[in-house]
Amino acid sequence: MKKLSTHDIFSIFDLDDDQTQTRRTKDTDECFVALSTLISGVENYYLLDHMYLNRYGQSYIDVRQSLQVKYLSKLLKYVDRYDDIPLNTVHGIVDKFGDQAISFAFNDMLECFLQVEDYQKCATLDKLMKIFNVKNLH
Repeated sequence: MKKLSTHDIFSIFDLDDDQTQTRRTKDTDECFVALSTLISGVENYYLLDHMYLNRYGQSYIDVRQSLQVKYLSKLLKYVDRYDDIPLNTVHGIVDKFGDQAISFAFNDMLECFLQVEDYQKCATLDKLMKIFNVKNLH
């Protein structure tokens, strides 16, 4: 079976800044979009993770962790650029996704980055968890 490439396996979800910017209107809260992308991106990762695990088995397992780190790092990069997240954005994200989905996304990302000892990303997630009052499960 063909070896899987971690460089393009999730490319269907990739958006560069130009593509993202053209989809926004001037009234869109960019921080809201970034947080929405992060939370739904974690959900998308697990859907594709399950599909690839069933389809490729060991070939996928060999690249699974590096793929997860790469993909979740890209998602976190969307949010990492915001020093402050407005309270109305926090409420909007909670209304859109609910506490459980937010908690799952942040805790799962935290677990991933703890495993690879990327403490800078852990600190970013810790900040987000405090902003959203998410209990740290690790």
